[in-house]
Amino acid sequence: MNSDQNHRRQKEIGKHKIPIWILCFGLVVLCGSFAVHSVPRLDRGLRAAISKVKGDLNYVSWGELVREITPHQLRSEKRWEAEDLTRSATGEKPCSVLWSTPLGSYWGREDDREALAHALTYREVDELFLQGPSGIRKGDIVFDGGSHLGTFTRLALERGAQTVIAIDADPTTMMCFKKTFSTEIAAGQVVAIEAALWNKSGEFLVLTEEANSLNTSVHAEGKESQARSPVRIPTITIDETVRSMNIKKVDFIKLNIEGAEREALLGAVDTIRLFHPRIKASIEHSMDDPWLVPRFVLGLWPSYHVRTQLLRQAFFY
Repeated sequence: MNSDQNHRRQKEIGKHKIPIWILCFGLVVLCGSFAVHSVPRLDRGLRAAISKVKGDLNYVSWGELVREITPHQLRSEKRWEAEDLTRSATGEKPCSVLWSTPLGSYWGREDDREALAHALTYREVDELFLQGPSGIRKGDIVFDGGSHLGTFTRLALERGAQTVIAIDADPTTMMCFKKTFSTEIAAGQVVAIEAALWNKSGEFLVLTEEANSLNTSVHAEGKESQARSPVRIPTITIDETVRSMNIKKVDFIKLNIEGAEREALLGAVDTIRLFHPRIKASIEHSMDDPWLVPRFVLGLWPSYHVRTQLLRQAFFY
């Protein structure tokens, strides 16, 4: 082999080598992830990477997996903080504070500040991802599962939704929601339902440490002794709501209900099969959500396209 051929061969081999700076960056990210992240979240990210190597999770990009295991301190994504919210008015309890933000004003409690900031961060993500074929369109009928104080409901209305059916289990939160959207409710643009989305109608037990908040945490029966304030709340399904309200179409379903997404999807089987609505569902509450939730939804309607956001949310369209 002459010198020219040897030089070309070395250049060709060099093309396939991973630059040392990439290896160093990957090591820094991994170490930082171990230092900052919770073990379950990092474990899920690494499991997802292994599944990706094996040929699964085709709807998850490598860039997304890298961002998932990168500590949020190293990411440039917009994050709302409690300090970003200001009080613009006060009223009677329990909804005594009108929280003012660049994304609208919302009635709530004094201790809703951090939760609302978190919800606004989610809305920033929605603004980015709910574009084009996966977004909300003018004239849509929208289910807002886990409506909280109404950040997603407002986004849907701004996008031109005809009707938003907002569902939340916390009675005080729903009281504040109704105060914020009183005009839209009176006009029939918003329907507010105080209940939990589940796989069947009935009731279940919610255990909370605060007497004035359900905290949207669902637990099994028979654990009253472990809670300071056990509360039984009604459950409904999307399918039964569609039938009882005689809804002729469903265009969009949003589910952010603190781990009950799978149960809510089980209660929406007929609606998904009949109307093929676009769906935005949280997939961050259980370790295997990024695998099982898309598999279940695609089993109901295989023609869905799937995209995910940091293994936290899945979009079907």
